[in-house]
Order: sequence, then C-alpha cells, then structure tokens
Amino acid sequence: MQDGPIMSGISDFYRDKVVFVTGGTGFIGKIVVEKLLRTCEVKEVILMVREKKNTLPEQRIKTLCASPTAMLCARSGVTD
Repeated sequence: MQDGPIMSGISDFYRDKVVFVTGGTGFIGKIVVEKLLRTCEVKEVILMVREKKNTLPEQRIKTLCASPTAMLCARSGVTD
C-alpha cells in the first residue's frame, strides 16, 4: 500500500498531538498503535489498559512491548 495523499493528511492531522487509545492491546488496537508510532510524528501515545482475566495492566503492557509489533517500532527508531 502506498503512502499517498490520504496518509499525508492523516500524518499531518496527528503531527505533534497526544493520542489517547483504548483497546490498544487487542488485535486491531496493536495495529493502530504500531501504525501511529511508525508513520505519524505523534508527540505521545497514551494507552488505557484494563485488567483482564486476572492479568494486571502492567503485565499486559509488558506483553505488548515484547510483541513482534513493538519490535518493528523499535527497529524503526520509535522509543518510549
């Protein structure tokens, strides 16, 4: 998929913004967060993570950060 005028508009919209994401640990949420971090110059991404099946939010974030998606972001130069 090419990054044409639509992606340029999206990138411009999110440039230097703080983005609040709910559901960022789910299937689609991971993709959205990865795309935001990789293609948009966001100022900050804030994730709201809830406890699920006796797993604390902190553990869910650790799992998310160890995922292949997070590794792609790290290789692209995206940091905390």
